Amino acid sequence: VSMRESRAAMAPVRAAPQRLRADSTHSFASPFTPTYLRLCLVLIVFLAHGRAQESAVDESWKRCERGRCRQARNILEEEFYSEVDEAGYRLPRTCPFSKDQDMYYDNEMHKKEARYQNWRCVYCNKVFKTEEFLEKHFENRHPSTIKKNGVCLADYCDVLECDMHEFMLGDGYAPAKMYCNPKTMERRRHRCHSVLDQC
Repeated sequence: VSMRESRAAMAPVRAAPQRLRADSTHSFASPFTPTYLRLCLVLIVFLAHGRAQESAVDESWKRCERGRCRQARNILEEEFYSEVDEAGYRLPRTCPFSKDQDMYYDNEMHKKEARYQNWRCVYCNKVFKTEEFLEKHFENRHPSTIKKNGVCLADYCDVLECDMHEFMLGDGYAPAKMYCNPKTMERRRHRCHSVLDQC
């Protein structure tokens, strides 16, 4: 075999690594087309939007007043839940007044008034000087016990007339402006019907 023939036979072998590198470079770069990059951008925007919505849900519960929720809950206990229980009816989860949907219901079930007007956390047995301090403790140490996507009963104080009940429990009368205003009562009646339709 001549030297020229030998070199011609070895040429494909020498060229193979170069073709392999070229093919590898081409296959690596091929996904990064304009279409691919646009899809990546859409995915990033979608994930960012989802996280923003989740953050909004996580923060919304902080605007729910526990004191007003307690007023609404007490009214429901006195005037609504007793009637529901007597009728043998179980409120569906779609009902805003269902205890399963109450944002702070589990916390309320884990409060215990101790001696000297102190309050005990039933979750961990710690004692606090005021109910407000105990509620802050729930938020800081037991955040998972708050139903953050639940119903804020304070949002229904207009229907339940929380202010009227507070005045009646105080000095026994309410200001004249709190008594039956036809437009206000009509608005409350419509909202009440809307709530009960879900129950």
